Amino acid sequence: MKYWNSLFVLLLLIFQFCQSVGQDLFDVSNSLAFADYLFTAGEYQLAAIEYERVVYSDSTNLWAKMMLVKSYRMQGEYQKGISRLSSFFKGYSEIPDGMANEMGRLLLHDQKFKETNDLLYLNNNISENEMLFLRLSGEMLKGDFKSASILFEKNSGNDADFMTDYGNLLELERKFRYKKPGVSIMMSAILPGSGKVYSGFWKDGLISFIFVAASAYQSYRGFDQNGVRSVYGWIFGSLAAGFYIGNLYGSGKSANQHNSEFRHKIHHQVEEIFVAY
Repeated sequence: MKYWNSLFVLLLLIFQFCQSVGQDLFDVSNSLAFADYLFTAGEYQLAAIEYERVVYSDSTNLWAKMMLVKSYRMQGEYQKGISRLSSFFKGYSEIPDGMANEMGRLLLHDQKFKETNDLLYLNNNISENEMLFLRLSGEMLKGDFKSASILFEKNSGNDADFMTDYGNLLELERKFRYKKPGVSIMMSAILPGSGKVYSGFWKDGLISFIFVAASAYQSYRGFDQNGVRSVYGWIFGSLAAGFYIGNLYGSGKSANQHNSEFRHKIHHQVEEIFVAY
């Protein structure tokens, strides 16, 4: 069904385009116009096919080359876009303005941070604003908020929209109270479950406290009634020890989870900002 829907959309677009131009569809100029039409319609995969046709017919067409790699980026084919763009030029230094920006975005999408830095160092065709955007985006996507903050402060006078958006996220990260696993473990060592409460998981903390306290109490009752030979006491004593150790491990894990959930949330927002520009 998905195949037939895509085929129907393609045929409909071809029909509409043919009506508008009334000329040879496979002429280079018409193919380019049709590719642009597909791209505007959000049919990035079909647009890439048409742009490939134009590049094959006219290898000097820079617009077709740029839109081709952009089509790959828009459909999430980052590796293919990087490979195709790299085939057009001998090195990063030769990539012209526009396409150099596309290369930077493709590399960051593919998490090739070192290669992005190489591009920014070697290429002189990228505008100052675009270079700042790519550098700041790279640090934010890596989760290196300290370096991102330093870079942001150095360029605080820049009034670009992305500076405002990234600045808000950096402020949010600065105010966030990260939980320390060591502190969480130490708290639960003194009072079982309190480390989990400290990390924001009060229900888990309460359960840990009940399990440790209940099993320890049952162990105490067994030993109190039958002495050290109490099987009942040893069974529940072993359970209490196991729950206590698990409580310590879980407390450290809960602190890491608290921090990880925040980082995941802020990383998602960074990606949204990066894609928007």
